[in-house]
Amino acid sequence: RLVSDWSSDVCSSDLGPPAFGYRDTIETTSYSSFRITNANRTPVVYVGANDGMLHGFNANTGAELMAYVPSKLFGTLSTLASPSYNHRYYVDGSPTVVDAFINSQWRTVLVGGLGRGGQSIYALDVTDPSIYSNANAAATAAAISLWEFSDTNDADLGYTYSQPAIVKLQNGVWAAIFGNGYNNTEADGAASTTGNAVLYVVNLHTGALIKKISTEQGTAQDPTGQARPNGLASVTAIDLDGDFMVDYVYAGDLFGNLWKFNLDNSNPNQWDVAYKTGSTPKPLFTACRGTSCTTGSSSNAQAITSAPTVGRHPSNNGVMVYFGTGKYLETTDNDGAAGGVQSFYGLWDKGSMISGRSTLQSQSILLELGANTSGNPFNYDLRVTSNNSINWTSQLGWYMDLVSPGNVERGERQITNSVLRNNRIIFTTTIPSTDPCLPGGSSWLMEMDAVSGSRLVYSPFDLNGDRAFTSADFVTVTIGDEQVQVPVSGVKTSGGGAATPNVMATEEGEVKCISTSAGMECIRENPGPKDTSRQSWKQLGL
Repeated sequence: RLVSDWSSDVCSSDLGPPAFGYRDTIETTSYSSFRITNANRTPVVYVGANDGMLHGFNANTGAELMAYVPSKLFGTLSTLASPSYNHRYYVDGSPTVVDAFINSQWRTVLVGGLGRGGQSIYALDVTDPSIYSNANAAATAAAISLWEFSDTNDADLGYTYSQPAIVKLQNGVWAAIFGNGYNNTEADGAASTTGNAVLYVVNLHTGALIKKISTEQGTAQDPTGQARPNGLASVTAIDLDGDFMVDYVYAGDLFGNLWKFNLDNSNPNQWDVAYKTGSTPKPLFTACRGTSCTTGSSSNAQAITSAPTVGRHPSNNGVMVYFGTGKYLETTDNDGAAGGVQSFYGLWDKGSMISGRSTLQSQSILLELGANTSGNPFNYDLRVTSNNSINWTSQLGWYMDLVSPGNVERGERQITNSVLRNNRIIFTTTIPSTDPCLPGGSSWLMEMDAVSGSRLVYSPFDLNGDRAFTSADFVTVTIGDEQVQVPVSGVKTSGGGAATPNVMATEEGEVKCISTSAGMECIRENPGPKDTSRQSWKQLGL
């Protein structure tokens, strides 16, 4: 059994009754007793905001129950009332909420970062919303506040874009695991001297640093030669043997490195980067659109700013790791041509490093059909992709460059977390625009076979609107010299800046709802031939 995502992939966290699938024997106190005790607790939606607070709203009524200001932001709140105020960021990170066993009892813990708002991670005990009291705010704060970890604790911590994972370690301790984020060399009195990308493992109850693992990739290793600081993005923690303890962690960095960290030992002194040459840490793979991404003057490195998605390889030997490349963090990132061609990857990690693209099968975007094209009654632009097969005896995965047919580059990138569902890899892309009338640019929703990266053999979309999914939903196109009927692999959303899809199962398929710059957009889809039951994105098993 594989636990590929311990944390929720949303901008806010919705907390209701305890619903994690822990067995009662994993701790000294049964989890089922905790679930029963809290079965009727008030459901709360927690969301960070640029007013400097993490807010908790009653999910049934919308009434605000609490607001928490991380201490790192105390000194900046006064600027909100300044007549000369210019927009700035505050609690800009997505929180993670997980039931965990701390201080010898089951509790519900929220861990969040500030994103572009600052260099700090905070943790709250949100087990019992009934204790939230505006009349006695000091007591409430004392009851729920666990700890904060900032760059004053460790200077390699940057702006905390990395969404934390909450896990149980092999030594039995529950922990928060997160990447160090970006711009850790900022001259703020706690600047990193190396600019390295690092992984933090912090005690979930106390906030004490258990382990810091450095990739040793920082300003001196910048592939562009500009001495930029590196930074580790959101992490994905996996449990390979089903004992509810983390074995490995995957995360990408700004230099295009996809790292694997080995935590499969009860002794923290044995935790380290999984691959090394001598004593030098090495990534599982470096995403590079050219032949060289080494230190110097190369601009070929493809930044990784989202969390990888992990699933079993069909051979049951190792895992498949899925991630896209590109960033949308700096003002220059709005220029579509500035970042170069970006890609989406599916890699087979079977216990050794992957040397480069030469070991991967290429897939491509073959055709794009306009919404009003003859034979396309679906009110969306469509994409048809390749269906190249993989030779697993000589190849270690696949990749797809995010360029339009004819190798047209428009700055398309993949900056949201992908979804692995029913043997499909599902992700959204973004094409930025400098046009102020097109905030968020444009986006595509893509769905392909997860293992090979090829187009599906069935249609994921109901193109003819008959509420069925058949060959009547295929499109007739010319590929090479042959006219064929094929399923499509992508639809262009109505708005840009599309987030990770949320999936709802229905009796007639499934619905994917996507937040975009134009609002919420829902698309009815085919759950696939192997879908046998209702699935939830909070489920742990794959």
